[in-house]
Amino acid sequence: MEFQIEKNSPIPGRKKGWGKWQKVIEEMDLGDAVILEDDENLTAYHGLRRAGMGMGFKISMRTLEDGKIKVWKQEALVAIAE
Repeated sequence: MEFQIEKNSPIPGRKKGWGKWQKVIEEMDLGDAVILEDDENLTAYHGLRRAGMGMGFKISMRTLEDGKIKVWKQEALVAIAE
């Protein structure tokens, strides 16, 4: 088996998909909250949290008395380059 070696070949940047949770975080303003009502609300919270933190925001969560989860988008953790 033969290989062709490429000298000084730059590594392209990673491509990240823009999923449903990133879209939700993008639509929210700082201080806004969403209530997760489905059966897998903790799984949805983790998706929102990962998306928000990946976008540079602090995400907070509280479990409500009825078992639903409320998730807030808070201040940016780092300056976001535009």
